Amino acid sequence: MRRLRRLALVAGTLVAVFVAVLAVTFPTEQLLRALLARVTAPGSPTVSFERARLRPWGLRVDMLAAHAPDGTVLADAEWATVRPSLLGLLRDRTGRPWRAAAGTCGGRLDAVVDREAGTTIASLTWNAIDLARCRPVALLGETVAGVIGGTAVVRRAPGASAGEIALQGGMWKGAGRFVPAVETLHADPASIRWTLQGGRLELTAIAIDGPEVRATGGGTVRLASVPRDSTLALSLVVAPGPQASPSLRDLMARLPPTGEGETRRLEIEGTIGAPRLVREP
Repeated sequence: MRRLRRLALVAGTLVAVFVAVLAVTFPTEQLLRALLARVTAPGSPTVSFERARLRPWGLRVDMLAAHAPDGTVLADAEWATVRPSLLGLLRDRTGRPWRAAAGTCGGRLDAVVDREAGTTIASLTWNAIDLARCRPVALLGETVAGVIGGTAVVRRAPGASAGEIALQGGMWKGAGRFVPAVETLHADPASIRWTLQGGRLELTAIAIDGPEVRATGGGTVRLASVPRDSTLALSLVVAPGPQASPSLRDLMARLPPTGEGETRRLEIEGTIGAPRLVREP
């Protein structure tokens, strides 16, 4: 019995040493770069990174970035990790659920990818994402600030994806395109609940509490290949905040009343790049 235990201990030690040596000497960077080059079609966005390491607990990539064909950085992350489930590898060799994480925009993004009823599902959680440091937001041509957190469950079609986003310390310059007489709109806090199916983004609950404007409501966005061309249909109930300017209060007074205090109805159509107010006939 003692010999068997010793033999098992020696075997376990040898396996551990082998795995450690393989992780250190495995040509992870070369293989990953070759794989990215192989799957990237000419004229499509590319992915770059500075360093990649394979360890028994997963793959870690540092200074990851996605580039447009013209070289513009679309998104980046200081680090990203991917690891399979050991139980999933032993059970059916799929490694599900897979777990991924990334440090980006000053915060952290976590994802779990699994399969349910024949559908691939990704559960996402993000925390302390600083909009002012987020490249995808800057590409929209907007000046925004604030810290967001939220969750989402994304399903591969068929099925609707859903999630919610919470914002603290929000600031948006250029809000006058949506709300005339308000060049800068503050929101602290603000939240949005949404569902997505077939290119239709349903905003089921919008809530904004700011010093200039308070708003609740919902609407839809039909997504286009160019985000600024996505069409809007928003219906909001708005009221002036404690720091609303006289011009803003005057504008709101012209909107259709709801019959409850200072609240008014605000309808917005058009596109994200060129929104417009819907005027009452």
